[in-house]
Amino acid sequence: MEFDPVIAVFGLVVTIAVPWSIHRATHPKRRVSYYWAQQPYQAATPASVPVGAPPPGWPMLVTLSLWSSGRADVASSNFDDKKPIVFQFSSPILGEPAPDDLADLGGFQKQGQNRLVFLPARIGGGTVYSTAVVVASPVGMLVRHPLVDVEVVASRVPPQSARTTANLRHIATNGIFWGLLQIALSFLLVLITDVLFPASESTPGFYYTFIGYLFIGGALTIVVTAVVRLARWVSGRSRARRSGAEASGAARAEGRESA
Repeated sequence: MEFDPVIAVFGLVVTIAVPWSIHRATHPKRRVSYYWAQQPYQAATPASVPVGAPPPGWPMLVTLSLWSSGRADVASSNFDDKKPIVFQFSSPILGEPAPDDLADLGGFQKQGQNRLVFLPARIGGGTVYSTAVVVASPVGMLVRHPLVDVEVVASRVPPQSARTTANLRHIATNGIFWGLLQIALSFLLVLITDVLFPASESTPGFYYTFIGYLFIGGALTIVVTAVVRLARWVSGRSRARRSGAEASGAARAEGRESA
């Protein structure tokens, strides 16, 4: 069987360039991550900090960070109806939050007895909003956000560690990347086969089988990944709508109480 090296090279380039360009142009991934941690607040001296689980009502120092973990920046226009992101604690906030160096760009503010809100602002790459607040124990937190077409996720590690490993984790779990890699490898093997086994020689049959499996496997990987991403996108939109509805309902209820 003869292979046309020009077609193989063209297929290799198209396989890599076209999907990558379309994906970058039409799917600018926007995502906001937040990380929070708590520890007993040192009220007076180190000896005053309890050992083990703090008793109910003990002040806890809560640190909270928020940043963009996607490819594209999150603009203030992504905040639906200029509503803030709400971080609602299960216990009262004691005092005022620590000032943020980026407060002039938006940042965190206290609202009511047990809520921190992040006002609409641009959340760009390289910018980390952070604050610290003292909350009575036990500390639990509920997050509601009005962001449109933006995923908001909790990070298990601080922003510095999350940024260090984000690209590696993205590649390792990206089915489209591995699918394209298989298809590209199949075209590359076509070129190698043309060099190793010219038309005057016989080409082993297992080469064709292996190349075919690579191409079909890569195509199936891309299709399955696309379906999974679509399902996650639809689910995310549904959660965002519910979160927005809950935030609106809570705001209306608070307005009625204050009235």
